[in-house]
Amino acid sequence: MKPWQLVAFGLVLGLLAAAIILLVILRPIGQPIAILPAPTLSPIMVDVSGEVLNPGVYTLQPDSRVMEAVAAAGGLLDGADVSRVNLAGRVQDGDKVWIPAKGAAAGETTQLPSRSSNIAINLNTATAQELETLPGIGEVKASQIVAYREEHGLFMNLDDLLNVPGIGPELLEKIRPEITLSN
Repeated sequence: MKPWQLVAFGLVLGLLAAAIILLVILRPIGQPIAILPAPTLSPIMVDVSGEVLNPGVYTLQPDSRVMEAVAAAGGLLDGADVSRVNLAGRVQDGDKVWIPAKGAAAGETTQLPSRSSNIAINLNTATAQELETLPGIGEVKASQIVAYREEHGLFMNLDDLLNVPGIGPELLEKIRPEITLSN
């Protein structure tokens, strides 16, 4: 071997020895990182009604979609109007999914609620006059609710009402016990 090769070999060997010594001497300091299992999410409960085989309350996995809620309720009836429902929409715990019947007008209702009774007003079928019977809802807000429904389709959950101009969280909470999305 040539002298420069011996020097290079010696340097590499010296660096390797120094690295091994440093690894042995400088052990990691501190607590090891604990890897915890992923949290399990609680199932959600969704009320499915309207044109489904078995209306009722169903337990679903978090991040479920409307179509999964409908499937849990036995599927759609022949009279279901799915063109007015976003089947790909996500449902949340406590949501009400209502599947309308074909031919039912957006403002059509089979039973007019009386404000002196415990019948909740259906946001998806109520007329502006019926909506005006709700506390804090006058002629203008009632018209805005109907206009929003006609422009955007049926309300999929009560929180969708927050998208209507003039309806804030406080007003929604005030009227929540008196409104529904199904008959």
